[in-house]
Amino acid sequence: MLQRGFIKQDISISGIGAVKFWAGIIMGILMSFSLAYLLNYSREAFRMMPGMGDLHILPESKARLYDLFFSALSVSLGFGFTVSLWMSGRNRNIKKRYFQTFAATMPWYTVFVVLIVLARIGSLVAWTLFNNKSYDNHLDFIETYGIMFILLPVCIFLSHWNTLMRLFRIKYWGAVSLLIGGLLTLMIHHTAVVDREAQNHVHYLQNKEAFDFIDSEFEAAKEYGIYLDDSLKDILRKKNSEKSRQLVIDCKKAFTRNERVPLDTLILQRIMVHNRKMGWYHDVVSGGRRWSYVEPEEVYFEVLKYKPGDKEVGILFGILAEELKLVRDEMEMRKGGLMDEGMNIGISGIILVVHEFKSNPKYAEQHHLLPPYYEMEVSPFLTLEGLEEP
Repeated sequence: MLQRGFIKQDISISGIGAVKFWAGIIMGILMSFSLAYLLNYSREAFRMMPGMGDLHILPESKARLYDLFFSALSVSLGFGFTVSLWMSGRNRNIKKRYFQTFAATMPWYTVFVVLIVLARIGSLVAWTLFNNKSYDNHLDFIETYGIMFILLPVCIFLSHWNTLMRLFRIKYWGAVSLLIGGLLTLMIHHTAVVDREAQNHVHYLQNKEAFDFIDSEFEAAKEYGIYLDDSLKDILRKKNSEKSRQLVIDCKKAFTRNERVPLDTLILQRIMVHNRKMGWYHDVVSGGRRWSYVEPEEVYFEVLKYKPGDKEVGILFGILAEELKLVRDEMEMRKGGLMDEGMNIGISGIILVVHEFKSNPKYAEQHHLLPPYYEMEVSPFLTLEGLEEP
């Protein structure tokens, strides 16, 4: 049987104290906005990590869902400061003093534990995943743990009322506060936001030439009746993601088949070579030669499958021109330095192919597409002898 000292009274403004009640409300709102800004700016700081070179850009819909979650979480944590202020002070009833102290300190414990866990998980995800050059948004928290983003703010919010229930009968206050918390969440969601476009714009300026070339090639493809998906544009804009690397490999493999390479693949290959995707020499398919893109000899064979006036020939010459620019840049950078045999063979191959085309009057109309190249001795290990036009 409950003793009289433990009979709980109804929660009310007079029971809490008018000054403490309104001060707690104001403090809770201010802390909610402060936490929202803290969490949102922390997300922006983690969005670009050193080492990867790619800005972590989420689709706008998912970014807004994360904004909504952190707004709700900020309101739930901010309400803890409200409860803590409500329960501050010393209760004359020694039998209730323990519960009041518990109700005043528990919100602080909850707030700091949640912030510590978020900081730990956020830093681990940022450093282990975003710093991984092959990471390509494999771990989708919203798709995998969507229910967690709903339950976590609600459970934290209700846990604060659970501490108040030690001292008061809350009646309808819980439902009303949940409704007010929802409205405050929407307000923070639309006001305490960070301008993600600022960092996106800086990333665009750093890669302006590459991004503009991608856009121009996508527009030019429409003139050939080729409509490339926008998802490919996002893949091409990333330097080191898994899908980006796989696209380079797939395009290179397309030239090794005994059939004509599709026009859209030719366009994508030209974009990759122009933007130096995956670096200049990289051991993807061709082993010792370490050439990330289509081999110059493969371009030569592919050109022979078409008539000189076909649109595919113009794009293939564009690929060859971009590869020739890579060679010129590499030779300029390594002037006076040593290059291994694989690099010498790769450079020899493209110069030999360009020389073959420039000495062939059949492709005179395409000669202007090929920039000047360095005269150098062609490697004896690579020749185009015996090639016949199909």
